[in-house]
Amino acid sequence: MEIDLNLKQTFVLDNFKMIHTGGLIVENILDMRLHEFFFISIYFILFIFFVKFIIKNQKLNKNKVFFLISYHYFFIILAYIYSLIYVNDTDSFFQQAYLFNDSDDMHMANNNIVLINHYLIYIFNLHYFSIFIFLGFFSSIGFLLLFISFDEILNKFQLNKNLLFGLFLFPSWHFFTSFPGKDAIFLFSIGLFFFYLIKKNFFYLITSIILIYLVRPHITLLVLGSALLVWMHYYSINTLKSKVFYFILFVLISAILLIFLKNFSPTYFNLIVNFSEQGAVVRNYSSEFAGWYETSNNIFSNSFKYLLYPLFDFGTLKRTIISSENILILLFVLKASLNYDKKIFNQMIKKKEIIFSILFFTIMLVTLSNFTANIGISARQKWMMMPFLFLFIIPFLSNFKSSRL
Repeated sequence: MEIDLNLKQTFVLDNFKMIHTGGLIVENILDMRLHEFFFISIYFILFIFFVKFIIKNQKLNKNKVFFLISYHYFFIILAYIYSLIYVNDTDSFFQQAYLFNDSDDMHMANNNIVLINHYLIYIFNLHYFSIFIFLGFFSSIGFLLLFISFDEILNKFQLNKNLLFGLFLFPSWHFFTSFPGKDAIFLFSIGLFFFYLIKKNFFYLITSIILIYLVRPHITLLVLGSALLVWMHYYSINTLKSKVFYFILFVLISAILLIFLKNFSPTYFNLIVNFSEQGAVVRNYSSEFAGWYETSNNIFSNSFKYLLYPLFDFGTLKRTIISSENILILLFVLKASLNYDKKIFNQMIKKKEIIFSILFFTIMLVTLSNFTANIGISARQKWMMMPFLFLFIIPFLSNFKSSRL
């Protein structure tokens, strides 16, 4: 496909030419192209067939499935419009791929997003708008796979399926995963990871781990570390049957991991060894500017703020939505705490998937909150871990079973 920026090829109205984003190299570079509608229509038909296959294979309620996908696509269109008006990375990645075919960003994940955009433009014949639609296939499937997985993991509990479904409708979660970038791919990857996990297709977990590594390499270490700790726990219980050997195994594997990082990834090794000091430097780097919240060296207060800041900020529409969601999440957590049942808890910790989720959630929360004090970043990135909190609290919030999705 040739690069032709002739305005005659676009559907965009003239007043759209006045839109300013993160800085356009060529004025009409984001405008819609005729050819992209033809190709995205073909891909959309294939996507619908795939969704119907999932519905039939997993025996799902098709109305709820298509509602979830349609709901997500509402936010995809909203994200597309937002990207045309406000400063963002999405148009930068697209322009880099469209005009220069490569990227020399210091972050590997950003280079990979540019490469993905390049393939979508020149192999799949898509353009800016249709890339939103295309990667929306994957993020919406991510929601669906995650829901199927949670439903299967919790199938032995007295579970309110409608409440579980409702937890998948938080606006911020859908909005931030609607952009064709790292969050959309991560959502698909983690949904795929849990789906393969519950189906016992452990070999195929490598597919989701590779995808996570491409967009969030640091999170890959947390996934593998959490999985390793869970394996150690059950291996020690079933084989060693000794707390002493359990401790020795833990120390031995931790030492091996640190030696490996020191020799092959000194950056990560330095972050682990100087965890608090490095975190304080990063958190306070731009704390004097607007959009940053105050932190301390207390991991509990930092973690709380990372998940639930702001709570009562209604100054703008965006802050109002985020605050309302945070208040609702806090109420759910408090309600689950009040409904705590030892029998339910004991049942939950018998499931490896839930142990992994609790461990992964905790490690990721402590790690990310230690290096982040930006409201926008925390409001977006917390949705990488929030589903695992939902997985843990939903049995304590449920009172009855409803029909299977």
